[in-house]
Amino acid sequence: MKERTGIISNVNYKKGSYKVIYWSIIVLLVIMAAICILPVAWVLISSVKSLDEFYSVPPTILPRSFHFEAIPELFSRYDFTKLYGNTLLYCAGCVLFNITINGLMGYSLSKMKVKGGVVVFTIILSTYMLPTTVCMAPVYKNIIKFPIFGFNLMNSYWPLWMMCGASAYNVILFKSFFDDLPAGLLEAAKLDGCGDLSVFTRIVLPLSKPIIATVAIMAFSGAWGDFFWPYMILKDNNVQTIMVKIYAMQQDTQMGINTLLLAITFSIIPPAILFVFFQKHIMNGFTMSGIKG
Repeated sequence: MKERTGIISNVNYKKGSYKVIYWSIIVLLVIMAAICILPVAWVLISSVKSLDEFYSVPPTILPRSFHFEAIPELFSRYDFTKLYGNTLLYCAGCVLFNITINGLMGYSLSKMKVKGGVVVFTIILSTYMLPTTVCMAPVYKNIIKFPIFGFNLMNSYWPLWMMCGASAYNVILFKSFFDDLPAGLLEAAKLDGCGDLSVFTRIVLPLSKPIIATVAIMAFSGAWGDFFWPYMILKDNNVQTIMVKIYAMQQDTQMGINTLLLAITFSIIPPAILFVFFQKHIMNGFTMSGIKG
């Protein structure tokens, strides 16, 4: 019998009470997984039904016929190819700003020991006490008229990217990871003649692949599903993201609910695929940074 490595050993598993607990946990996990998966499965299945079948009573679980011809019609009518491009560009900028700005801030607070670093870190932590709604009005005002320069940043990805570069959560995540890096390794590099920049690029970055992957995946998924700020800022159809466009599609009286579900299906596929293939990196990043999920 294979040796168990969980909280229930082989010896305890032979006892009846432990078996009941074990299988109760398994059943509970299956139910929770079903609750999470069934709504997504319903959207996927209903998106390829005809409109008449969608409203049929009693409802059908599996479609009587699959209407895949709605996919090219969706892409041509609402220009989903351009929407994918806009959303990918927006997500790429969010990932870049999250990694570079928040990563450098976390590194400087952790390893460079700059003057006033404790005060800065305390201010970053205190931002958690501010309700999000309190910050919306001043942020939106600064987007319409950027401080000092007076630029209008509406219909631009720049304000959205800059918001990603001011993530207190990611700063803390990076700092926690960098705190666990052995100080002796960095000191040895400095004794060999490496400056702060060389230490960061040659030693710290190669060791930081788990946390960089974690933040990148989280930033991509968060940006892909973001709605409020893109809806407030991206008014031009040429720069809108998928989530904003799906909301606007509801105003189209000629569009059936099955077409809307098809659009939702194509909006959830990329982040779902990303998470399935890279979930191991997410867990490794959280474990190595000392923050348990």
